[in-house]
Amino acid sequence: MDKVLIEIRDMHKIYNPGENEVRALDGVDLTIYENEFVAIIGGSGAGKTTLMNAISGFDSKLSAGNISVNGADLHKNFDVLKGIIGYVPQQDIIYENLTLRRMLEYTAKMKMDSSVGSAERAERIEKVLEMVELIEHKDTYIRKLSGGQKKRASIAVELLADPKLFFLDEPTSGLDPGTEQNLMKTLKKLSKTQGKTIIMVTHTTQSLNLCDKIIIMGTGGRLCYMGTPEETLNFFETDSLVNVYNMVNSDALMWEKKFKDNNDNNIQSPHKEHEKIKVGNKVSLWNQFKVLTMRYAELMLHDIPRLALLLAQPVIIAVLLGIVAAEEVFDIYEDTKSILFALVCSGIWIGLFNSIQEICKERVILKREYMANLRLPIYILSKYVVQLVLGLVQTLLMLGLFAVLVGIPKEGIIFSSGFVECALTLLLTVMASAAMGLIISAFAKNGDRAMTFAPFVLIVQLLFSGILFKLEGAVDVISRVTVSRWAIEGLGSTADLNMLMSKTGIPRQAENLFTHSAQHLWQVWGILMIFVVVFGILASVLLKSVAKDQR
Repeated sequence: MDKVLIEIRDMHKIYNPGENEVRALDGVDLTIYENEFVAIIGGSGAGKTTLMNAISGFDSKLSAGNISVNGADLHKNFDVLKGIIGYVPQQDIIYENLTLRRMLEYTAKMKMDSSVGSAERAERIEKVLEMVELIEHKDTYIRKLSGGQKKRASIAVELLADPKLFFLDEPTSGLDPGTEQNLMKTLKKLSKTQGKTIIMVTHTTQSLNLCDKIIIMGTGGRLCYMGTPEETLNFFETDSLVNVYNMVNSDALMWEKKFKDNNDNNIQSPHKEHEKIKVGNKVSLWNQFKVLTMRYAELMLHDIPRLALLLAQPVIIAVLLGIVAAEEVFDIYEDTKSILFALVCSGIWIGLFNSIQEICKERVILKREYMANLRLPIYILSKYVVQLVLGLVQTLLMLGLFAVLVGIPKEGIIFSSGFVECALTLLLTVMASAAMGLIISAFAKNGDRAMTFAPFVLIVQLLFSGILFKLEGAVDVISRVTVSRWAIEGLGSTADLNMLMSKTGIPRQAENLFTHSAQHLWQVWGILMIFVVVFGILASVLLKSVAKDQR
């Protein structure tokens, strides 16, 4: 007798318990055996995805019931069991600007034990590519693959860790009939030749005959049937699985009762021997950091149009600043303060634009890697490293051209070069702004929504910079947590604004904002650094919500 892999007993999932409660799962009992290819079907709102989320362990908040895998409680032992679980969401979990082989190499380094050598990883990648029949496309950029090939590439990513239990959410969605059938044959082959138990949610019915078992869910999360494709047609007394949809939707309660009455024996657990659960591979934090940093850098370098835009921005901005700058910059107080303020605003915009969509666009991949032991602080740190290099290049481009077209203070306070001091202040401004962008990207969940926050952030920086309005009372308190306030203080201190003549020639009172001292400049740099660190921590905390994203 086949070994039982998954047992589900009296599983309930209720949202908003009480008068307005919604039953997503209602007393579901299931038994799934090793190496079975199982499809979960049903109408919209029948609880298909809710059921799979529960079985896969990523939704641990059941209202009642028990799920066991290999005889162990799934939710109590999830940290151990997740090492044998693979999951492919409806959206592809691959980076389009990498070749298929490079994508798999990075994933292998993330998922396979650090002790595994490069030769063994390469061998595993070749084997996985053969499994999904993509060996001839290993050096093809993923963006050039067809829809079906991309789906198989996503499957390959999960197969690298050799999971025993494999979940797929709508894997055939959007595929033409021929491609859909080929993918289903691939999944069938994996379950029989590679020892995988495969469970998928699907709406399509044309290739369900390839499955070993079909689970049919009805309205209200009711289990209306579970059996082979042939048994399903006999039970519903029809010759088409399409008809089954309509029959279940019309009276889910009746079909649930009929199934329970006629199949009580099917939900009894046979005698079984459970294998000892193996702890998943452990990857060091340093290895995660290296892989994430290298992958992010390669992705950025391969996205040539975006990289060109990021590097063109500081050049264009510097030229525009050169056009509008007055002739008496660094001689007249008002002109100097205005151009430095424009420089600060440019740095803030550049930093925000660099990062505000960086997490959004890979959130699906991030969720899968996070559920498989990715450390979020390490992920954010890898972003920081690449953003630092990018920000340094952008700062030197913008400030270097600005120095040629407009000028720059010749002497600094701490360093002998005013250019070095201004560059350091501007670089910290760009990094703090990029860190703000990562917070927005972590919170917003999609790129379009993230970009709607950018104008608001810029307006806040403008209003509380201390340039447009006098900083007094509550305004002064708010300004102390804005990047612009400290950035303008840093540049103003190096430029020694307090010593510059006013246009009117009337003596001015020195402003504390622009104190020309090493102590003040160190304070400014320290506070900007604190912003970078604190914003990174906040982004990591916000990213924990990725585990709750709907599939």
